[in-house]
Amino acid sequence: MRRFFVFLGMVLLWTVPAKAQWDNRVFLNEPAFPDTVAGNLFLGVDHLFYFRNNEYFNPFADGYTLTGHHLFPSLIYLPGKDVSLHAGFFMNQEFGKSGNPGIYPVVGVRFKKWGLETLLGRINGNHFHRLPQPVYSFERSLTDPLEFGMQSIVSKENLFIDTWIHWEQMIERYDDEQEKIWGGFHGIWSPVNTGRTRLHVSMLVTAFHYGGQIDISGLPVYTLWNAAAGAGYTLMSRHSERITSAGLETQLHLSHQASEGGINPFGKGWGLYMEAFVNTVVVDGALSYWKGDSYYAEFGDPLFSSVSRKVNREGYTEKKRDLFVLRLKKDIRIMDGFWLSIRFEPFWDSRYGVDFSHGVYLHYTGCFSLLRKKL
Repeated sequence: MRRFFVFLGMVLLWTVPAKAQWDNRVFLNEPAFPDTVAGNLFLGVDHLFYFRNNEYFNPFADGYTLTGHHLFPSLIYLPGKDVSLHAGFFMNQEFGKSGNPGIYPVVGVRFKKWGLETLLGRINGNHFHRLPQPVYSFERSLTDPLEFGMQSIVSKENLFIDTWIHWEQMIERYDDEQEKIWGGFHGIWSPVNTGRTRLHVSMLVTAFHYGGQIDISGLPVYTLWNAAAGAGYTLMSRHSERITSAGLETQLHLSHQASEGGINPFGKGWGLYMEAFVNTVVVDGALSYWKGDSYYAEFGDPLFSSVSRKVNREGYTEKKRDLFVLRLKKDIRIMDGFWLSIRFEPFWDSRYGVDFSHGVYLHYTGCFSLLRKKL
């Protein structure tokens, strides 16, 4: 089986040359404003249909199917230049689930000053953070798509900085649950970016805090830290009609649990994540290798964890984890703001063999002028 993955990776990297670096930009749901004139009012519409099936039989990740859709309409008012107010609702309906769909009010404010973009209320979460799978699972964009709190962003051609705090769960006096807060920093700098080649370095730190002083849960107070540093190289193709880009990326991951009594019995761990990717006019592919030792991340993909969250196996541990993951996707642009994404992701576990997941996603984002003042 190892020979199969090595061979398939060589085929991808050699014969199917490539678009841009592997990413999830087709899932971003931020509307593009026609202009920033004060007094304008827009209707933003975001809709995602999703179908994802996990054929997992290993002791770390559950096998199940997620299918449903998200609908997020919002009114966006611009009271001044570089300031916008957002108000709407988010609906999540899972097909086959009894009861009414989940509907949540969504309010936020966004403003820019000195090259820094700040968000209060609803923040840009999930794929916008650009976090790797060991730290942040793709599936959270389907099961927990909303994030609320505070966020500051720097987004330039050669620099991306994202700093955020997300209140996962608040508590009131005498609650029998803990307060849960997640925050982080992710910076990506490209010292070389010629249009032909791109070299980038990255650093991230996230923290998930279980705490609170007014609850009666009796549960331990602790914080889970994750950090990673890495570098990557992308080569853009100029001469091939089939390949658009290809590259390599390597990251060193660390995890640490502050205080005892938390979910990770190992306390601290590490992981090495290496990926080779190629983007083509036919299909985009990435072949990844993960070597983990006592690693755990609260929001990470459970496949990379040394601590199981699987039904009937929760708490089961394996200190060392070795995985080869192959990701294949085809993003099809139907029209402006309307994308179809088809994905297939088999992986090989050194102890449990081959499992896989596959999915189909249809995403639409649009912005319509309701009241538009002229310059």
